[in-house]
Amino acid sequence: MLAAASNQTVARTSPAFTRLGLPPSYRHPSSHRLKRKRLIQPLFDRDDEKTGSLSVGSLRISYRFQPEALVGQAVPLQVGFAVSRSIGGSVTRNRVKRVLRETFRHKLQEITEKLTDQKDVLTMMIVVRRLSEDESRIKRDLLVGIEQLLEALESNSDRSSPDE
Repeated sequence: MLAAASNQTVARTSPAFTRLGLPPSYRHPSSHRLKRKRLIQPLFDRDDEKTGSLSVGSLRISYRFQPEALVGQAVPLQVGFAVSRSIGGSVTRNRVKRVLRETFRHKLQEITEKLTDQKDVLTMMIVVRRLSEDESRIKRDLLVGIEQLLEALESNSDRSSPDE
């Protein structure tokens, strides 16, 4: 009986068990997380024309298309989240990052559908510069920022398509 209980514990803590209840559209796989310094550094180069940036409320979203060979994975996008150190303590910053990841996760399917025609990987960094009084304000800023990003990507693809 003790062996059976320990097997159930292992099964509940396995990553596969936690993913079973979620449809694929609501997952945020680790392959979509931006972690490499060589991919993050160009996002903060304001002189580079290939890097785009937009600000919404307390958020700044920097984005850039990178060749798939440089990224090393066949994914449509990779995203990173950062919170300024001037915001509270580590608990507050981590809470803000969790809220951002959760909000982004719900829009991930929509974003990847827009990127199906792209051959390069969209890398983006979402930075919180200052803290709003309300958690819902951060969510709202991110949702507005994602919509603006999708519009910018769509207008850029419209401009580049006649040249082909």
